[in-house]
Parts: sequence; structure tokens; C-alpha cells
Amino acid sequence: IMKKRNIVLLVSALAMVVFFVAAVVWSFPIWHHAFLLNRIAKSDSIGCQIQMMAGKESLSKEQEQFLQGLSWALGADPDAVLDWKANGRICKEQVYAEIFCAEFEEPITELYITKDEVFINVRMLYEAIQENIASEHPLFGSLLPEWKYGTCISLRQLEELFGVNLKEMFKQHDFAEIQQQNFWQYLILLTRMERHRTEDGNWQFETVWNDYQLVLRSDNKDQGAKIAVSGCVKQESQSITSFSTVLTSEERYPLKIPDSVMQEEEIEQFQMLWELVRNFTEGRTQD
Repeated sequence: IMKKRNIVLLVSALAMVVFFVAAVVWSFPIWHHAFLLNRIAKSDSIGCQIQMMAGKESLSKEQEQFLQGLSWALGADPDAVLDWKANGRICKEQVYAEIFCAEFEEPITELYITKDEVFINVRMLYEAIQENIASEHPLFGSLLPEWKYGTCISLRQLEELFGVNLKEMFKQHDFAEIQQQNFWQYLILLTRMERHRTEDGNWQFETVWNDYQLVLRSDNKDQGAKIAVSGCVKQESQSITSFSTVLTSEERYPLKIPDSVMQEEEIEQFQMLWELVRNFTEGRTQD
């Protein structure tokens, strides 16, 4: 009887060990991804690459007219101005990013975000427009003066200048909630997501969030944490139809700050210049 009892105990112990090992193997990808998410969220500096496609059907009349004019002014395909990319860095409450239109290899402007304000490098945008118009329409291009104002303008002032709601067009859902989670909250979040292996053998997690089908992947190579999140819209009413984001943990170093900001009197002068450009582009886009 004693021998049978020992055998039962041994089998039970082995079963518990097998169960524990199986549980560890099964849950390891979840723990691993939770660790990487937490590591990136707690980093002093986060590298980010974002690509977004705007939905043409959800644009307001003003937004559509603005993009048509921008397409002509930049010499870009009309569909290209719906596809935007940002490469930059998040450092606590500050963000710096270079903004690319899909058709161009070089950035057409820069974005600066502080705790209180969002700034756009309007000089870069103007010079990109000036270069294209001077090339395609030399006569009108010769009338455009060289830049003589401050480098940047606030997003609020830019929207007033262009007469369009840019924030609404490229609005982002509140990722701050995700960034404020701790390790255990990430762990719970991941357990509620579907997961499977990709063709390259890595794990990816999928879920539906704010009407988007999200896919999350991770990488821990090159001595740094890396998370890739992509999403496609499930409802046509969304302003962004698809996006992809790559976040990496990096060492902290000072972000670029605007060289100078346009003053109110400069904005009033530039507004008259912009009206000249807009009237010319609107006439061309209606032809």
C-alpha cells in the first residue's frame, strides 16, 4: 500500500511539473511581450515610425479642397497626399518628427509637440511648394518671394491660415492610456488578445480596438525593445483607414526645438501671400 501511495505521489508530482512547464511555455510569449511593452513605455526616449492613410470618403469639403490644392502645389498625385509618414522621437512630454508625403523621399515639414502646443515648420512646407511651382510654372513661381518669417507656426494658427481642421483629419485615439499601463496591466491586456505564429516563427497578437483590427508584433534584437502595431479600419466612417507604428526604446538625448516661431504680424503678412498661392492653385485644380 505504501509503495502504491509513493507511486501515486510521484505521478502526481510529475504531472504538476509537466503542467507547470507547459504553462510556462504557453505563457512565455505573453510575458515576453508584456515586458517589451513595459520597457518601451518606461523608456526616457522612444523612437517612432508612423504611417497613416486618410480615408477620402470621410473628408469634409474643406479638407478635400485643402488636399487637392496641396497635391497641385507639391506636384504630387492626388492619392499621395492621403498617405503620410512620420519619423521621430518621443521624449516624455515632447515629440519631434519629420513629416513625409508618400510620393517624396525627403520630408516636407517638421512637427514639434510640447506639453502646451503643437508647432509645424511652415518654412519647409512653403519652400517645397515654391520649388515645385517655380519648376512647373516659372512665371508664377518668379512672383513668390523668398522666406523672411519665423520658421514655425502653431497648429492652431496653421488651421486658421489654411481654413481647414487638420487635427480632426489626422486625429489620433488616446494612446496615453496604453502608455500609462504597468507590466501587470499589459499582461492582462495580452491574455485577452488572439495570438498565433507568423511565417518567420515570431508571435503576433490581434484584437479589435476603437473600430480598428490591430496586429501587435515585437522584436528584442540589437539590444533594444521594439514593438510594431498595425491597424486597418473596420468601419468606413473613420478618418484614418489604416496605420502602422513602430516603437523602439532608445537612449535619451535632447530633442530638436523650433528655431523661431512666427509672430502675429508675420502671420498676417504670410496670409496674404498664401491667399495668392491658394487662389492660383484653386483655379488650376478646377480646370
